[in-house]
Amino acid sequence: MKILYLIPWPKPFEDTNIDLSEIVNTQFGYYTLKNEKIDIVWYTHNRTSPIFKICKFLKIPQLNQLFCQIKLIRSGKNYDVIYVGFDMHLLPLALFRLVGWVKTPIFVLSHFSYSTKYTDSRWKKIYKKIERFFVYKAIDKISFACESLLEIAKEDYHIPIRHCNVANWGANLSFYNRGLYKQQLPNGDYFVAAGGMNRDYSTLIEAFRYIDLKKPGVKIFSKYRDYTKGQLLPSNISFENLMDGCSYYEAYVKLRYHYYNSIAILLPIDHANDVPNGATVLVEALAMGKPIIITEADTNYIDVEKEGVGLTVKRHDVDGWINAINFLVDNPQKVKSMGENAYLLAKSKYNDQSFANNILMQMKHVNN
Repeated sequence: MKILYLIPWPKPFEDTNIDLSEIVNTQFGYYTLKNEKIDIVWYTHNRTSPIFKICKFLKIPQLNQLFCQIKLIRSGKNYDVIYVGFDMHLLPLALFRLVGWVKTPIFVLSHFSYSTKYTDSRWKKIYKKIERFFVYKAIDKISFACESLLEIAKEDYHIPIRHCNVANWGANLSFYNRGLYKQQLPNGDYFVAAGGMNRDYSTLIEAFRYIDLKKPGVKIFSKYRDYTKGQLLPSNISFENLMDGCSYYEAYVKLRYHYYNSIAILLPIDHANDVPNGATVLVEALAMGKPIIITEADTNYIDVEKEGVGLTVKRHDVDGWINAINFLVDNPQKVKSMGENAYLLAKSKYNDQSFANNILMQMKHVNN
């Protein structure tokens, strides 16, 4: 089976001599499958193409996505399956498939629910409904990144049975290898909050203002400094952009170190939408065997309390964050058991190898 991997950015690594322990993000299974000698081809514009340069200059990523989908009319016929692993709007590709311009079966990994539940704009809601209708009708198989997305999709609109699949995406355990630190026990003297999209760091910062300075503080890693709103931060809060002066890989080696030495990972989410906010940081926390405190939402990647790996806090609830943080500080045995549960969950279910095997099996069903 020959797989075309449609993704709207150039390949970050070459395919030769792949060492998964040196790859932070396997690009939704691409490098994992490549490492297993699966015939999968990265398909996009290269960095020197005029289209890529124009889209980058105009800062319109949707335009690049459109051109990538148009190219499939000619190129898609050379493959057995088209795998769309990245979060992109697929109305053009669905229409091409519907009218027969693209004849190759299409498998989509969906990072959002196609629900209009959290869409305020009337016109956006109309567009999403139109897109959903044609995507559900024309795409051969959809697999949602996590179970919560599928459940929300079912609640909002009738979804064909062939799309009721879950991929259970997870982190690359070869990179997030706790064995790297086997000579050193975790310091466990601070919390870590990471990521930049849709974060509620204002509430988290306010919570730590009321936490005893003698207790562990928080290290916030984000490139979005404006979350601090120019505030003077107390001594138990640090804010750092790990990408300053570092490569992507070097930044994640540093972040991995801080994950390991933290008490728990904090995920304050600002508002509800139709994506599992903080999913990347969450699966990284599982891979590092760390408890998670996250804002309560029905779109959360997993139910951390049900899985026994963490605590939830209501949105914008300063007191809730104070109580949850103090609970973990005062209950080290609970931290230990939650961390063990987290690592077991990553090993058994939410890891890149299991994910890659899962989507490969689903793509084979599409091709048959």
